Amino acid sequence: MKKSIAAFTLIELLVVISIAALLAVAAVPSFKSSITRNQVQTTLRDFAGHLKFARSESAATQRPVVVCHLSGSTCDGDWSKGWTVFYDDNGDETLNDTIDKLKVHAGIGRNQLTVVDDKSPADAQDLIVFDPLGRVGSRLTVQYCDAAAMIGAKTKSITSRALIIENTGVAMFSRVNASGFYRDINGSDLEC
Repeated sequence: MKKSIAAFTLIELLVVISIAALLAVAAVPSFKSSITRNQVQTTLRDFAGHLKFARSESAATQRPVVVCHLSGSTCDGDWSKGWTVFYDDNGDETLNDTIDKLKVHAGIGRNQLTVVDDKSPADAQDLIVFDPLGRVGSRLTVQYCDAAAMIGAKTKSITSRALIIENTGVAMFSRVNASGFYRDINGSDLEC
């Protein structure tokens, strides 16, 4: 009696490997966009957490609290390099004593983070100040743009996201329109 051996032929093996390779190539761009979306959401959640902390700290201690990027001890508006939360008792918008420093967040690489007010045209903001009641002076948009979306002229970007900060100091994620673009505080589509 002959014994039969169950095995793949070389051609069958090559066909299976080719199909697996095609599926992998098709999945990589989708996976990369998922990673980008997760990075955007994580950064904005971190920023929102720092804003919530600053707001509650200002209300609890009845002291003004500033969130900004520090260049030395002065706010400079370069949010992409990170941000710091600190007390600003004298209102000079600088960190006068390291004991006043509450939290620090590292930069976000080549990606861009901007803070603008609700004026038309919007003015860039170097800092966010929470008064002793936990409020901010004007409504703000915190916009995150992925580095890949910032090539060339400003355009609408699916990967752009934003936090909206109301005068009460409450921060919330911006809403998306029917075309899939997120909006700023004035209802305009975000551009990177």
